[in-house]
Amino acid sequence: MTRTYKRKPGARNYCNYSEQTLERALEKLSRGKKFSDISKEFNIPARTLRYKMKGAHSKAWFDSIVVPWARRKPGKKVLIGDNLSSHLSTDVVDKCKDLGISFVLLPPNSTDKCQPLDVAFFGPQKREWRKILEAYKMKHPSSTSLDKSVFPSLLKRLVQNIRVEKPTQSDCWISSLWHLSLRSSGRLRV
Repeated sequence: MTRTYKRKPGARNYCNYSEQTLERALEKLSRGKKFSDISKEFNIPARTLRYKMKGAHSKAWFDSIVVPWARRKPGKKVLIGDNLSSHLSTDVVDKCKDLGISFVLLPPNSTDKCQPLDVAFFGPQKREWRKILEAYKMKHPSSTSLDKSVFPSLLKRLVQNIRVEKPTQSDCWISSLWHLSLRSSGRLRV
């Protein structure tokens, strides 16, 4: 969807290109074209092209977060990743093998159903907010938008209506993710 409003000068550019456009840009880069030329031609930030081309962002994350964690934990480990191709590289897979990590990829379009915070906190919050907005719309049918003066009171109602609790183990079960650890007896504890 193209944007219909003007951005402020110097504002951050957001992803405004399709996956196919990115693939075409990366294909041209692999043929030896300059990053700056491809960036202008396809309207994709040069930094994004560099990271996608080299897989630098996922490797940096893996090296700075996963590797130290894996070295501290003895035994087998499981790393669950979304099914994004830029998260995989031969270096990452080799390091996973060296560190005893099983790298498991989620099926496409399933990450929102597998995240405990989405299931336990943000999901109920969104449903409650939708109810509040629908009630407002029923009370003010001629209104086409939400006035700034009304928003704080609706937000206050949302905060009063939702229960803010820590995500529990049952929330993790609902999202199909749970923590496995070994007791001192060697039995698995779920």
